[in-house]
Amino acid sequence: MNSDIIMECISTLTNELPLLRDKLKITQQELATSIGISRQSLIEIEHKNRKITKSILISLITYFSFREVTARILWDKEFYNNDFVKELGFNSGFLTNMYGIKDGSIK
Repeated sequence: MNSDIIMECISTLTNELPLLRDKLKITQQELATSIGISRQSLIEIEHKNRKITKSILISLITYFSFREVTARILWDKEFYNNDFVKELGFNSGFLTNMYGIKDGSIK
């Protein structure tokens, strides 16, 4: 997998983390606990002082993709066009089946 593709995915998630948490009305502690890291690690990731490991990246993608409100935000950012995200199985077929999102529209 091309590292630029993964870095693009990391960049999008890092930039959107505060918004995604806000939309779900969850604290840093709640998200950190859900994905198996410390609150301090999440704070450092949000402030771009810590790199996201591949395992944390996959946990974040999974967490936000299985919540409709954040999946729709990421869809609007064209996050699911990323080949790394598609390789994980989070593609238009998944989003259509889960939430009725298809070709940029919402059923």
